[in-house]
Amino acid sequence: LYTVLAGPMDAKKSFTEEEQKEAAYNKRVVDYQTHIAKTETTTEKPVTPLTRVMRLVALIALAATFVLAGNVLFSSVDRVDYIDNRELFYSGAFICTILYFVLATWAFKRKQA
Repeated sequence: LYTVLAGPMDAKKSFTEEEQKEAAYNKRVVDYQTHIAKTETTTEKPVTPLTRVMRLVALIALAATFVLAGNVLFSSVDRVDYIDNRELFYSGAFICTILYFVLATWAFKRKQA
């Protein structure tokens, strides 16, 4: 339907000159990007031991949150156990979540700087 309606508006017309200009432009872009890739040097900053420790503690905090959730889900035999495990999860997950986000964000910002 589109080609039928757009036909009278020169949609079927051949645009060889424009296609050649676009191909030349694309070639210049590729040549420029190749030149930049060859001349530009990137150096990655080494990861410091402090950053590694922060990442490790953040991942341990995240894992602890999942362990606490599993404790509530799988270790609650009756209502009393469930309530005890749930309260432990609330306090532990709160601390672990804050610890995870603070350390992960801090480690990320150290990497970006």
